Amino acid sequence: MIRTNIGGYTTVTKSYIPKAETGGSAVNGGAVDRTGFLSCLMVVHSGAATGSPTSYTLAAKLQDSATSGGTYADITGAAITALTADDTEALKAIDLSGAKAFIRMVVTVTFVGGTSPTLPLAAEIVLGGKDTLPT
Repeated sequence: MIRTNIGGYTTVTKSYIPKAETGGSAVNGGAVDRTGFLSCLMVVHSGAATGSPTSYTLAAKLQDSATSGGTYADITGAAITALTADDTEALKAIDLSGAKAFIRMVVTVTFVGGTSPTLPLAAEIVLGGKDTLPT
């Protein structure tokens, strides 16, 4: 039988609530319980920067922890190639088979120049590779 219900195999989460970032420090997304999922796709979107910065970078990475409020550490190889242009998107597939139960996305925006620059952005984690398939 062909399985056609993609919703039975994936879950989209909001680890980072969309907003305009002013840059300067890393922003930790919310904890996502990845129990039962063996992989994920990091999806990061940048909007159009305001405040006329000369340039900017938008970096994002995944971290894991044994508990939702615990100490998080970077997952090796789980970072996007930084975005440096308006209205762009980055996707990164991550193997979570060795990750702890909770993951979160951490985003960092860095500006060069400009007058109070901001960058609207959004980021999602799409969990996939369920260890139990729907019937």
